[in-house]
Amino acid sequence: MNKYLRRTVAAVSALMLAALPGMTAFAADTAAEFREAQLPVLLYAPDRVSSIDCRFYGDLPSIPYVKLSDYYSLWAGKELKIKDLGDGAYSVEVPYGTKGVFDTETDQISAEDRFSFFAPEENYTGENYMTKLFINFQKNEDAGEEEISKEVTLDLASYEIDLRSGDGDVWCPLPTLCDLFYDATRNGNYLEDTLMFGKDLSSDFPVYLMTTAPQYADELVEKYQNGRPADLAKYNYNELCLTFDFYYGFPGRLAYTDLLREKGLDGMLSELNDTTRALKEMLLSTDYAEYVAGYDCVNMYLWDGGHTVFSPVAENNKDFLNQVVAVSQEKALSYEDNAGLIEDQTSTYYSVEGVTAARAAMVEDADTAETFAKGIEYYEKGDTAVFYFDQFMISGDAWDAYYNGDGELPEDLLTWFYKCVLRADQNPEIKNFVLDLGTNTGGLTLIAQYMMGIMTDLTATKAANNIVGIVSDSRYKVDKNFDKAFDELDDEFKTDLRFGIITSHRSFSCGNWLPSLAKDNGIMLMGEASGGGSCFVEVHISPDGMLYTLSIGNCLVGADGSNIDNGITPHYETVKYLEDGQKDFSETYNFANISKRFDEFYGTEPIVTTTTAESTTTTTVTTTTTADTAPETTAQTSETTSTETTTVTEKQYFAPVSELGDMAAKDYESKKGKAPAKTVTTENEDGTVTVSLQDEAGKVLDTYTIDPVTGTGKDSKGGEVNLPQTGNNVLSGVAALAGALVLMGAGAAAVAGSGVFRKKDSE
Repeated sequence: MNKYLRRTVAAVSALMLAALPGMTAFAADTAAEFREAQLPVLLYAPDRVSSIDCRFYGDLPSIPYVKLSDYYSLWAGKELKIKDLGDGAYSVEVPYGTKGVFDTETDQISAEDRFSFFAPEENYTGENYMTKLFINFQKNEDAGEEEISKEVTLDLASYEIDLRSGDGDVWCPLPTLCDLFYDATRNGNYLEDTLMFGKDLSSDFPVYLMTTAPQYADELVEKYQNGRPADLAKYNYNELCLTFDFYYGFPGRLAYTDLLREKGLDGMLSELNDTTRALKEMLLSTDYAEYVAGYDCVNMYLWDGGHTVFSPVAENNKDFLNQVVAVSQEKALSYEDNAGLIEDQTSTYYSVEGVTAARAAMVEDADTAETFAKGIEYYEKGDTAVFYFDQFMISGDAWDAYYNGDGELPEDLLTWFYKCVLRADQNPEIKNFVLDLGTNTGGLTLIAQYMMGIMTDLTATKAANNIVGIVSDSRYKVDKNFDKAFDELDDEFKTDLRFGIITSHRSFSCGNWLPSLAKDNGIMLMGEASGGGSCFVEVHISPDGMLYTLSIGNCLVGADGSNIDNGITPHYETVKYLEDGQKDFSETYNFANISKRFDEFYGTEPIVTTTTAESTTTTTVTTTTTADTAPETTAQTSETTSTETTTVTEKQYFAPVSELGDMAAKDYESKKGKAPAKTVTTENEDGTVTVSLQDEAGKVLDTYTIDPVTGTGKDSKGGEVNLPQTGNNVLSGVAALAGALVLMGAGAAAVAGSGVFRKKDSE
């Protein structure tokens, strides 16, 4: 987690809580009695501080209740119209007119349209800033096309969640409001006794990244060292079931999808088999280690490739992880009829290992190899250029500032991709351009749409809404040259390049969707079938502070509306499967073989275009960067650039040099089983960093030489080093979350390695 963010949150909480009445330490004689207090609020930034009135009721002393109107005004910046209808019912009208009813007697919420009632106004009006960047979405004017709407009634009573009334308003459990009034760009989170409003993963304030920090895990373990309060354990489970049932999109991978659809999460856990019933009891347990083990291992039954993930963030505390493993071993559950998490993760592991090794060998053979940032590289040899990236991630705030403010053109994945396409197109030797998605875990759909615009002029994609059962077109314009004008210069942009994509089982989410779009539009695919993943994702924090992501009802589909969740088969399967489970990608990551496949697919005749990249207006940016500051724009021109000016010569560091020692220590511990007592970091003249790993007496255990741009290097014996993410770095956290494979390294796969899942095999 961002250190500044944590310091700010801690200071705000300490100062405000010191000035407020105690919030949880009280006794009440009846369920209706309550104690009033205030909660501190962080409003979409660590330095925007506010507060909200709350109540703690006698029958649920661990959870604050807040007024619906107060919460909504903070969340959306708009006011609700609330009218007392009598008998505990309240009419609620959101700012753009959609109406609903909150009934505090029946504990039901009804709305005439679930999509607009629970969404912020900018989504309803189309003014969300994410629709007005380099991709400009267009309103669909087709005659006869109706707006999507769906009435909804939420029976909170069936989840034992109570609504209350008072002061002419509805009082609701705060975490329930956070879960229901949710949007990627506006989301409330109750954690650390604070209400924090954050933005999406591409923003500067994604609150859920707080939960990935090791110190956050330490705080959770300390908080619940004597167990979770009984009222919290019960409400936490019920709220988890409510959120799952309301949002889950049923991607269709699970054999028991029909049971989930009919009975919900609680029904599935209660009826599927003895193991799921045991997991339900663990999720309800007040014993913290038992609860976390259940939270971890429920992934065995809900795994869909990486979009639905229950992240046991408390396991970042290694001593506590050992307790969780011990509990899991004691339970010795058989995990019959599970969702295949271990098999899928094993296949993914071998794909990543095979791709990484083959890619490294290909880079050694390249004429040109450049690293722009960790996980973003460019290679050239002969007639082929390769652009490799691991995430479809950019800074949404930076692009918003550029397109909708006075910010400068960001220097990131998108601009690097654009420059590399221009560079390859201007090189008369190069005719093939490959996007390497072999280890790509996904990210923002906007980036895939931009890339397809560059490669094929695509301006429309399809998505399905599984809740109402329709497939619709998303139409947009692409600002190919980033000049903020969607005009004829974008229409005229052409290249002489032939495009292709490399995929593997690791290629997930957008790393699966881009190959689908490419295949539908005549672009060659090679490698291994992609790993699937098609649903949009929501990120939530449970009432007790655990992180989870859900596949929701909106999903990406093929050009014919077909389901792509199980992956895309390439035109050329160029992976060898070895007997021990490993995979050989040497025929995939091979310049000569790539060129051969391009000629087979496209033919040997050169592509002729009427307009070349040289005749379009391109934006050239000369930048100066350091490890600590953002790029500074010094010039923009509208003339064709040379190879030299499109090369990025200044690099962005993988992490601050001051953090490389901790990362190296974590890597050493993962390999040797024991952490070094201290590290000494030295910056070298050649730009590398040396990390000396030492014991308590100062004896050198090992020495790492690290490239601070990539986070990779060698140990003292020449062994490969690839520094792990520690959870302290926000960008590292973004990378982990983008594919929704959050902290699984300490999750079910780790528990599986302990022998927990072997009982079935030995019976």
